[in-house]
Amino acid sequence: MFDFKVEKKTGDKLYIQVFDGIKKMIQEGKFERDHKLLTIRAASLALSVNSSTIVKAYDMLEKEGYLYKIVGSGCYVTSEKLPEKFHFEEEGDQGINYSQLDLGKVINFASATPSSELFPLKDFKDAINFVLERDGGEVFSYQDPKGYGPLREEISRYLNKKEIKTDNIQIVSGSQQAIDIIGKMLLKPGDKIIVEGPTYAGAVSSFKKAGAHIITIPLEKDGMDMKKLKSTLEKERDVKFIYTMMNYHNPTGICWSQIKKEKLLKIASKDNIFIVEDDCMSEIYYGENNPLSLKSIDEKEKVIYIKSFSKIFMPGLRLAFMALPKELIETAVSVKYMADISSSGLNQRAFHHYMKEGCIYSHLDSIRKIFAQRYIYMKEEIQKIPQLKIVYEAEGGLFFWLKIPEWMDSEKFYNLALKKGVSFLPGRVFYQKNDLSPYLRISFAGVDENEIKIGMRYFREAFEEYLGKRKARLPLV
Repeated sequence: MFDFKVEKKTGDKLYIQVFDGIKKMIQEGKFERDHKLLTIRAASLALSVNSSTIVKAYDMLEKEGYLYKIVGSGCYVTSEKLPEKFHFEEEGDQGINYSQLDLGKVINFASATPSSELFPLKDFKDAINFVLERDGGEVFSYQDPKGYGPLREEISRYLNKKEIKTDNIQIVSGSQQAIDIIGKMLLKPGDKIIVEGPTYAGAVSSFKKAGAHIITIPLEKDGMDMKKLKSTLEKERDVKFIYTMMNYHNPTGICWSQIKKEKLLKIASKDNIFIVEDDCMSEIYYGENNPLSLKSIDEKEKVIYIKSFSKIFMPGLRLAFMALPKELIETAVSVKYMADISSSGLNQRAFHHYMKEGCIYSHLDSIRKIFAQRYIYMKEEIQKIPQLKIVYEAEGGLFFWLKIPEWMDSEKFYNLALKKGVSFLPGRVFYQKNDLSPYLRISFAGVDENEIKIGMRYFREAFEEYLGKRKARLPLV
């Protein structure tokens, strides 16, 4: 199977030797594409090394794009060299360059993370103390990889209020882990998926790392361009899934219409395609009604529903869940176990107690009122700049999707605004091609009304300076 030996006396790390040896064999064409490599145990015996050495080497080969893994089956060779469209990025979500770094005194309109004064510290501290007293050291032991049972039951009751009826719950450590798990479950290099354009860059980055070929469908004010989607699916066969945000979409803030939701489900059922519904905003609505999810009308079990608590609770808690079709739940548990065994027992148990006591509902009522006030205040400030256009009038969420004049470059404008003392996210962050864009996203999640006033003043000054530079370059008539 392997034509090389591991030399234990050379001083070179053993797993690097294994990595280099297999990589060389792949590059020399000694393994055909989709060839299954030896199991970890068999490879360790063949090369007389520990299993952990093989695990490290296989992980490196996967990261470099030479292998792909199928849960419960094994490791398979991709090819000598991956095509450019399968480039594996190291940086992840490039939005981190703008929104999650320490910006010092800069007013941050880039981040969609709620300000810390909104965190329900007292109630959650009480929940932590309660479970520590009740469960003792058990809270620090490994939990069921599927998630703490009582929490899963409480989440099922929570979902019932959203008209989602399911017991197939998988607890994960944040929505980004859910996205990573889905990629590992359903994708191998070259598989096709469909996303909205624009969309969340963190998801695109994760799917690219799994080797996916990503097809973008333009977004309209009520959801995807369905004609474009249908024509694309007629040409592109074997699409694995469609990734979407139905309610208060990031970054546009739109909600899919009921008609388009139903059409999408029909397409998924007809073409046997899964739909990944990423929901982090549906509780943050400013009208009378909480918009229903796609999962709530998913009779054919085609929707993988992701729910994050980052935007509606405390992001550092790193708790989210997936509501899965029954056929995928066992695979999801296996992938989760390989990722980190289980999510924090203390966090799960404390959050279960917090939910069971009804604290989550009073907290949501409280933050909705605060965010609604910030939404109105920021909207009024935006409307003071006539050349700035709110692309879609959202009725919920934590940000505005804005359009600047076509000739402006949102990247250059960002740099100018940052010097003035305010940040936002340039539109190029949300597009797969990463082209220059006359769009940008500003968020009010982490700023109060006074900061909004000051930040929008800086924003307006930067905008006027950019316009002034344009006028200065125009030829005299």
